[in-house]
Amino acid sequence: MKKIDRPRRHFTVLIVDDEPDVAETIAMAVEDEAYTVHTETDSTHALRRLREQRYDILITDLKMPQVSGMDLVKSLRPGVENDMEIIVITGFATLQTAMEAVQLGVYDYIQKPIDQTALKQVVRRAAEKLFLKRQNHWLQYTNNVLLNNLATLHDISKILYQLSDTEAAAEMVLDTMLEYFGLQRVALLKYDRKSHTYRFYRQKGFSKLWDDFTFKPASFLNKVKAEGEKILHVNLSQGKLHVDGRIFKTEKGRLTMIPVVFQEQTEAWLAYLSLEKEAIHEEQINRLLSILANHIAPIVGSRNECDFSYDAENTLIAHIQDRLNEAAMTQAPIGFSLF
Repeated sequence: MKKIDRPRRHFTVLIVDDEPDVAETIAMAVEDEAYTVHTETDSTHALRRLREQRYDILITDLKMPQVSGMDLVKSLRPGVENDMEIIVITGFATLQTAMEAVQLGVYDYIQKPIDQTALKQVVRRAAEKLFLKRQNHWLQYTNNVLLNNLATLHDISKILYQLSDTEAAAEMVLDTMLEYFGLQRVALLKYDRKSHTYRFYRQKGFSKLWDDFTFKPASFLNKVKAEGEKILHVNLSQGKLHVDGRIFKTEKGRLTMIPVVFQEQTEAWLAYLSLEKEAIHEEQINRLLSILANHIAPIVGSRNECDFSYDAENTLIAHIQDRLNEAAMTQAPIGFSLF
């Protein structure tokens, strides 16, 4: 599936008119921080530029020597995959030229002499139409990616539910983060009850700079408090990580940590490190990793302080007994909601 980036509200505009004064007047009329404007007075050169570069909006005069505006439009449309809005300018608009322009997919046309206010409005509407079309394509793409990843997570979950080994589950989860989410540096940090700290249990791609990285519950990681059940976003733009009076040298980027919660306790964190200028769909990835964290929580959430093994039956019985004791002490009614 070809990757589609999220559209931006910034557009490149090419203005083509063989009269330099007219081209400059049009450029001044549409000048705005949302547009990067280029002008061309030679339609042959304009055709070459359109083949070599990508533009979002084309504003072209119809009557020009060598290559007319209509010829320019006819030669252009097959190669741009309908991802450009075209506005034509004419001093002799007729019903025939208007119909021909519409058939070729031209968005609108403006008559000379040019009304600058009307031209601004037409360009703004064309830009909004283009943005909405691209936004729709991007949403369809992200939905398809999300559905594919959810299907993958479903298959992985069926395997995870059969595991009773934290090591195997951790390996499978980290491989999933690498292969399906396109991440480069991933880790599972697990709570160690002997030292009362979170530390790397398994990691892939992290450099040796992170070998001694640990933190306690409610520690501050570069002023971000590690508490509750929320996703942590730790800014590492300075290449440093301050934790409980210690300073770790790190790569420049961003550390994202998703809590793995079992029986109302954060037992571990799924973490990934994205370096500066790495393009990732963070919001989508975090949603999927939250689902994955829920799936591995019963395996990771062992109460055994000696090792990381997991006894599902005994853990569940202990959990039920704790809730029954709590109900007895508070004289609360016993029901499924209590568990």
